[in-house]
Amino acid sequence: QGEVGVFVGVMNGSYNPISNYWSIANRVSYQLDLQGPSLALDSACSSSLTAIHLAVESLISGSCDLAIAGGINLIVNPQHYLGLCEMMMLSRGEHCRAFADDADGFVD
Repeated sequence: QGEVGVFVGVMNGSYNPISNYWSIANRVSYQLDLQGPSLALDSACSSSLTAIHLAVESLISGSCDLAIAGGINLIVNPQHYLGLCEMMMLSRGEHCRAFADDADGFVD
């Protein structure tokens, strides 16, 4: 078996009381007995895409022979949305109109 890397993008740690999200990739590596790079990262909304990018870069550089990449955004506490609402960051509509004159927030 070659080197298998695990790359996980993680955003929002509202499930943190019983889990440390920085160890998610390490748990996968341990449970599957994988050897290779194993890391979790948080780059906000781009976390999953960043994990995929790092997995591809690791494959190209030869850091691993195979890569598992994914992401998780587990929101189990309404506090996340309450904060966004208080800051008036969420759109009242169903679509995000980022560059429109009548833009009113993003859709989460």
